[in-house]
Amino acid sequence: MKRKSSYVELVVTGTGRGIEPGSLGSVFDRFWQGADVRDSHNGLGLGLSIVKEIINLHGGSIFAYSEGMDKGSAFTVRLHWQLAKLLCWSSARHRLAVLLPAGTSYGLS
Repeated sequence: MKRKSSYVELVVTGTGRGIEPGSLGSVFDRFWQGADVRDSHNGLGLGLSIVKEIINLHGGSIFAYSEGMDKGSAFTVRLHWQLAKLLCWSSARHRLAVLLPAGTSYGLS
């Protein structure tokens, strides 16, 4: 994760199948699946469209990149810096709340 001016950028990479360059514009479409998807471990093609919708609702953006089949892929998420900071703080408060005795605030309100 990197902070770049007014936003935070998170890049998630994988070494899986990759994506044909001509299909990169479709990966966030509902029910989209690659043409070569034939095994039994496939989903419905909804995951990336849901991720994009959530990111868009928070004023962010997501981009997909791949050099092609068998070359993996990368997804870049950008969120406004203040929102990312709030989400990190909220997540930290939740983790502490799980660990602290009930009724203990430790100045986290």
